[in-house]
Amino acid sequence: MKKLTLLCMAVAASLTFTACVADGTQTANGVNTAAGIGMTVFQVAVDQKCRVELNNNRLWKTAALVMTAEQKAAKESQVCGCVSEKAPQQVTIVELTQAAMDSRYRTQMVATTVAKTFNACYSSFIR
Repeated sequence: MKKLTLLCMAVAASLTFTACVADGTQTANGVNTAAGIGMTVFQVAVDQKCRVELNNNRLWKTAALVMTAEQKAAKESQVCGCVSEKAPQQVTIVELTQAAMDSRYRTQMVATTVAKTFNACYSSFIR
């Protein structure tokens, strides 16, 4: 979690420093790069939260009883991969920037995003 916090702080610093670049092209590329890094960090956090939620889910625990370890890992990756892919559709760059600076906001945003997408992804992969 500390690594995630440090990386988010680095993204926020990148956004701040790239805004100071004189050439507009460099600024846009720097912001786009920082935003991409921020989104990647966000998706990793969403994936981790999804895996926690999945392993705490009563239905998942029941379904996992009849799966091999490989099957369980594959389904877990499918469900949480889906949640991570849908995550960027749930947030704006402004929210992502705020999350980089405020750990409480980041935790809330990740939890909200997982809650919005988890059921749709879970039901599509677990039958």
